[in-house]
Amino acid sequence: LTVAAGSHSVVVLRASLIGRFRDQGNGIIADQKTGFQWTASDNAGDIGWAAADRYCRELDLAGPGWRLPTVAELEQIYDGSGTLTVPCQDLRCEVDPAFRLTGSWYWSSDLSDEDASLAWYLAFHQAGRGSASLSAEQTGRALCVRPPPPPR
Repeated sequence: LTVAAGSHSVVVLRASLIGRFRDQGNGIIADQKTGFQWTASDNAGDIGWAAADRYCRELDLAGPGWRLPTVAELEQIYDGSGTLTVPCQDLRCEVDPAFRLTGSWYWSSDLSDEDASLAWYLAFHQAGRGSASLSAEQTGRALCVRPPPPPR
């Protein structure tokens, strides 16, 4: 559920998040509902959007295929109830404790429809969805995702 308010929107918990994410022990978290795989840790430093995009595309963690998530995918791991939290800098980020975050807001792969010089991000400490400049001066963190592996 997403609720819009001005230039930001807030996402509220879906009870289905509890127990949904499983740490596979190899730096990867499996989403039991979608089959998607997430990096358990972010890139550990503030970087611009292009560097975040490149970081995920070039990541080879148990194989290739990583990318920046869409803002909707980031919203899927957010828990607006505050039930699931992890430390992120000096804040509490509302995601499953399987994730190890070093920052509070994360780049998405989505560019703004209204201004192609902006990309969407999600702040896990307040569920603030916002847009920020693609310039290297505007920085956030990268958490990577990849689709489910093909069936064998």
